[in-house]
Amino acid sequence: MEVLETATAECLHDLRFGRHRMSCIDTMDDRVCRVGMAGTLAYEVHCHSKVARPVYDAICKGRRSFWD
Repeated sequence: MEVLETATAECLHDLRFGRHRMSCIDTMDDRVCRVGMAGTLAYEVHCHSKVARPVYDAICKGRRSFWD
């Protein structure tokens, strides 16, 4: 959750299981979906295929900055 919060620059704590919200990662529109069951935190990020790689790279950049 913290990695996606870093990438989207928004709080995802209120996103409940089975819900989604429109978001923006590195100026690219996407949809963040909460898919974790039994209290686990699992998310999917849906975006247009043309921006999939830049969105993925931005999430990875958020991961690196979170662990630094």
